[in-house]
Amino acid sequence: MGQLADRLRIAKRRGDPPIGFAARAADASKRRTLLIVVTGEQAQGGDALIVRADLADEAALRTLTSANELPVGIEPPQLTHAGAVTAEEAGIDFVVSGVGNATAAALTRPKLDYVLRVDGVPSEGELRALGSLRPLFIAVPPAETPISLRRAMDLRQVAMLSSTPLGAPVDAEIDAESLAALRDSGVAVVLLESPTAAEVAALAAQIAEIPARPRQHRGGDSPTLPSVSGGEGQGEADEDRAP
Repeated sequence: MGQLADRLRIAKRRGDPPIGFAARAADASKRRTLLIVVTGEQAQGGDALIVRADLADEAALRTLTSANELPVGIEPPQLTHAGAVTAEEAGIDFVVSGVGNATAAALTRPKLDYVLRVDGVPSEGELRALGSLRPLFIAVPPAETPISLRRAMDLRQVAMLSSTPLGAPVDAEIDAESLAALRDSGVAVVLLESPTAAEVAALAAQIAEIPARPRQHRGGDSPTLPSVSGGEGQGEADEDRAP
């Protein structure tokens, strides 16, 4: 499991209801319940970076990973098995691809995580099949703000049927209420396109203002939205490593 997967698991725990005064008094950096993933040339203070690039040049990919302490993902025009092998050997944390732009064999590398893009709301069968591929998260189309109930229901459908967290593109100026609606609809990652460092900082401050999910009464019938797959117990002692 890669670095971004670890950060996702920690962020999920931050969104759980706090227990005790110490949890409520945690500093803002430890209250962020959504990760910020930046697409562009520099992470600008985000939690991870996605670079749109070809996977043919392993040396260039190694240079990219060595220049960034944060998790780095690559979104190539086409994701092939050979490209996935190159990314894995270069130390890339994850790759991003639309379902129609990847070969099945490309999703078999054991040390590489995958983010899959979808358009609209796939059918129930397609969502269950997507979930069986165990992507790191599913990237969905952007939502207009304020988040409509119809959009929230669509996001919940994708998250619940795939049993996978979601990533959603947002504007840097999005407010905390809309971020909370996204979080409660299964979104674990907000995606920013080529932001400035100030925009990332402002978004992080808004995320820190999102309240924890309310505790559900025992016996309640509210659906449980997916958390990050792969060992909730791993890395709990390492929470302070992730900003």
